[in-house]
Amino acid sequence: MSWADSTPQEAVGQAQTKTLTIVEATGWDVEPRLLEAFLNLFEMPAYANHVHKLVAANGPAGAYHLTCQNCHMDAILSTTLVCECQGLEGTYDRTTLQNAESCQHIENMNGELKCGDHQNIGGGPGGGS
Repeated sequence: MSWADSTPQEAVGQAQTKTLTIVEATGWDVEPRLLEAFLNLFEMPAYANHVHKLVAANGPAGAYHLTCQNCHMDAILSTTLVCECQGLEGTYDRTTLQNAESCQHIENMNGELKCGDHQNIGGGPGGGS
């Protein structure tokens, strides 16, 4: 019987059996190997350059993207994040965050970018304006 001829429950059982067979056949768990491969990507100059370009174009990752728009890293002050963020009144105003790359978590606090972890990894100022 092929998976196409089986019920959904039987297909899931067959898939689980196949997964166990792969682990047994290779002798190693796939997940740690994949994580190791992804971590090694950051050591490659081409990948690091690609990530740097993405961050420069869009700003660091974070939930602030939900209520901020037109975010980018400043072309002159490359560690400063510039966005138009929505305040409590609903309007979008320009705001900046110095040393944004050193923040572990960036937040939009009433239209102002803040370093949400309340400390900067690099020790520089984290307040917005």
